[in-house]
Amino acid sequence: MLDGGKLLRLAPHGLGKLKRWKVGSRNRGSAKDQEAVIKTRLLAGQMVSPALERAQAVTFREWAETYLSLEEVRKLTTYEDRKLKVSHLVEFFGDRPLTSITPNDVAVYRAQRVRYPRTKCGKCAKPLGKAVCTVCGWERTDSPLPASMQTINHDHTALTHMLNVARSPRFKLIQDNPASHVEKPDPKTSGTVLPVRRSGHGCRRRQPRTYYVF
Repeated sequence: MLDGGKLLRLAPHGLGKLKRWKVGSRNRGSAKDQEAVIKTRLLAGQMVSPALERAQAVTFREWAETYLSLEEVRKLTTYEDRKLKVSHLVEFFGDRPLTSITPNDVAVYRAQRVRYPRTKCGKCAKPLGKAVCTVCGWERTDSPLPASMQTINHDHTALTHMLNVARSPRFKLIQDNPASHVEKPDPKTSGTVLPVRRSGHGCRRRQPRTYYVF
């Protein structure tokens, strides 16, 4: 048997690993029938890898707790700030399965992070970065003041590192890092910029290039 990280499949003779299944029967004929069913499912690509099943059960909140407890993370000189950044992320991604997060979700996080600065809920005192507290329903009365692009980029960097660790051979919780597919714009440049190229005939201004900022 070969485990591709997502599906199990039959391995050529002499390759792969031996795996035993409990078929729940002491009858030899029934056990043979179950063996045939398992082989058919392996050939059809219908057997999910145990590694994927474990990963699908891990939520972002659970992974955040594990991540912050890792020795290499706790040794960061910016550990306290990293905890703050992770709390921003947990507030948004919450109990979503880690494997369900997509690049679009990361872009949405960046967009919504712009809307309100973090504060404490006026009713339950929970950290709050949205217009309405999802715990008790308390609504903010202040006007939205966007977080800086640099602050959002720092959150993004923390998310990228979190997911890189989750993807590492040590944990193998995800196959790809969705945060790495979303750009972090330079805080000094947003909207339309006009790059300048120098040549032997002086400076020439190129056509505007549009950068999408989340």
